[in-house]
Amino acid sequence: LGLTAAPVLLVGAAAMFLVGLVDDLNPLKPATKLVFEIAIASFLVFFGFRLGWTQSLTLDTLLTLLWIVGFTNAFNLLDNMDGLCAGLGIIAGSGVLAVLWLNGARGPEPTHVALLLGSLAGFLVFNFNPASIFMGDSGSLFIGFNLAVLGLSIDRPTIASSELLSIMAGPALILMVPILDTTLVTLSRWNSGRSAAQGGRDHSSHRLVAIGLSERSADQKSTRLNSSHVSESRMPSSA
Repeated sequence: LGLTAAPVLLVGAAAMFLVGLVDDLNPLKPATKLVFEIAIASFLVFFGFRLGWTQSLTLDTLLTLLWIVGFTNAFNLLDNMDGLCAGLGIIAGSGVLAVLWLNGARGPEPTHVALLLGSLAGFLVFNFNPASIFMGDSGSLFIGFNLAVLGLSIDRPTIASSELLSIMAGPALILMVPILDTTLVTLSRWNSGRSAAQGGRDHSSHRLVAIGLSERSADQKSTRLNSSHVSESRMPSSA
């Protein structure tokens, strides 16, 4: 990303925070919030933030928009239990920071991730069950947006489309729990005739509580699962 792109990321993150704050104070319609999220993601794409998964500019633009908006909302959906979103944010952010550092990044990207991790760690102390503070949509959208965009800064060599899966594997493993939880919730709500944006107690964390785990135990199970995927994402791939 570099120093010139850092202000763009900060402006985008601030805008996403404001969208969440407005939604906290006066709930927005899901479609309205989605339009704002796409607009912010498009702002970053305009300034060169891209996945680089394909040589087609149009397809890569659409995939990048889906990546940013999708993961931003994935963390928004994860904010359904005390400590869960912040805990998974720390795990995923640690994975992003490790990959950046191992790839030789020493600029604003790892610094940004480190600051995000520090703020999440301080927040999590007071957000464990029973929580005394809550992040709301402003916090969860901010976390998801930052991690999604910082994942774009991971260097990927230009390789053949037949190796697309190997390019996608690292970032996907780092954010595996948000991916699986969002997919599960979306499909289950569509199957029951409900909107995916409608709230409910059908998240993976709620299902763990339903089978007898405490909320704290459910949080720990989810974070441990994501930790294992982060470890796998850092393993060198075979040639």
